[in-house]
Amino acid sequence: ETIARHQRAEAPPPPAPAPAEESDSKPAPEDVTEVPTTPPAQPTPAANTSQQQKEPKVERAHSESSVTPYNGAVTDKYSWSQTLYETTVEVPIPAHLKSREIHVKITKSRLEVGIKGKDLIIQGELGGSVKWDDSTWLKEGAMLQVTLVKELETWWKSVVTGDPEIDTTKVDSVRHVSEY
Repeated sequence: ETIARHQRAEAPPPPAPAPAEESDSKPAPEDVTEVPTTPPAQPTPAANTSQQQKEPKVERAHSESSVTPYNGAVTDKYSWSQTLYETTVEVPIPAHLKSREIHVKITKSRLEVGIKGKDLIIQGELGGSVKWDDSTWLKEGAMLQVTLVKELETWWKSVVTGDPEIDTTKVDSVRHVSEY
C-alpha cells in the first residue's frame, strides 16, 4: 500500500553522465556503524567496558531496509539517511498492517511513528526543523518510510534528540554538479 511518495532530490542518477562528471563523483563514505566481517581480538574487560560506554547501541542491519545509512545510521528501531535537503527514516513493521493501523505525526519540530494501540517506535524532538506539509510517509511491505524535508540545509546528528548521534564532521558533504 503506497500512501504518499515524495520525489527525492537524490533519486535517479542522471542518464549516462559525461566522462568528466564521472571523475568528479566520489564513492559513498564507509558506514561507521557496520560490523567488521572478521571478529576482532578479544579486548581486556576494562577496555571492553569503556568501549561500550562510548558507542551508542545500534543494530547492525535491517535485512529489508532499502535505506543505506548514507550520512545516517542504523539503530535498534530504525535506519536513516540524509542529504542536505531531506532525511529519510525507515522503520520495519509487520507486513500485514494496513495504513489505517499506522500512526505517523510530523510537525515542524517533532516526529511520532508507531502502530496504533501500541507504544510509539519513534517519538521526540527532531534533529532540525522540517517543512511538515512537504514531508511524507509510505508503507511498502514490511517497511514504513518517512521522508522529512528539511527547512534548512544542515546535517543532523540524529533523527530525534536522545537517539544515537553520528559525527557530522565525517559526512560526505560533496555536492553533485547538478545541485549548483
